[in-house]
Amino acid sequence: MTANRLPKLATDAWSGGFVMNRATNVQTVDCCQGVVLAATRQSLYLMRAGEHRLSTRERPPEVGPVRAVAVEPARPPRLALAGERGFALVQKGPSQLVRSASAEGAPERLAWGADPQGGFALYGLRQDGLVVRVHPDRRTVEELPLDAIVALAGDGRGTLAAASIDGDEPGVWVSRDGQEWHRRELRELDGMGGWELAVAGDAVAIAIAHRGVWVSRAEGEPLVRCEALGTTGGPLAFEGAAADAALFAAVHVELTETVVRVDAAGAAARIAEIDAEGDEPSLSALAWDEMRRVLWGALPGAGLLEFRPPGGPRALS
Repeated sequence: MTANRLPKLATDAWSGGFVMNRATNVQTVDCCQGVVLAATRQSLYLMRAGEHRLSTRERPPEVGPVRAVAVEPARPPRLALAGERGFALVQKGPSQLVRSASAEGAPERLAWGADPQGGFALYGLRQDGLVVRVHPDRRTVEELPLDAIVALAGDGRGTLAAASIDGDEPGVWVSRDGQEWHRRELRELDGMGGWELAVAGDAVAIAIAHRGVWVSRAEGEPLVRCEALGTTGGPLAFEGAAADAALFAAVHVELTETVVRVDAAGAAARIAEIDAEGDEPSLSALAWDEMRRVLWGALPGAGLLEFRPPGGPRALS
């Protein structure tokens, strides 16, 4: 059982569905301050604050196939994407390419976080487990002294989290300023399986494939397994940037993909079940849109999904 309270009435479930062609191979999605950025490996889809439809933008050819995207928590935001050949920062003018400083290549995950010198910096997780920090204005890249990192996440206000499988210090590192890092130990973090991470102020959540989800709501509090989510290891997102925000998780059980919402008190509800027309669905990313009150989901091979709470605005689909 994936949740301890499943919706029994239509009003319990969230509305929504596909907002793009179901043949669109959306790989990832991010949202901040009303700006939504989704990507296939070859194309970008953008919705700015106040808009209600996605528009298509060309992928900067110099970055190669897209791996990850991130929207800066600023107005207007810079749009970051990582491809096989480097980072690109897309603004109103021409895109800027910032190459990774080493031969290991561009990162596979991106997040905006606080820059120790003020404003925001772009953080990227490389395949070799190192985190790099890009200073967009100075166009420089530096490596951070964090070891064996396997997941990275930001909360849209500057807080950053990084999960480490270091054998001596496994756990989740959290920083509010990009300079001081505090670790929450989790011995279950090791090299077995995939990892998904989310952060909201002092709250962090980490999913380990086939083993479950652990949540901590404050610095100094241990990471505790969320029994309501079973052994899911799918993508996570908090419903906002406050430490008491509800947690969304993609739960994959018996060839079905389900989205579950768990509030700060631990009460869980299944808000949506995904039908991918004969294919076995598996969400690759979730992103909460505070401005529109929408949860976005990327479903590779199928398209982009939206989920809206009962009584909320009409769905876009």
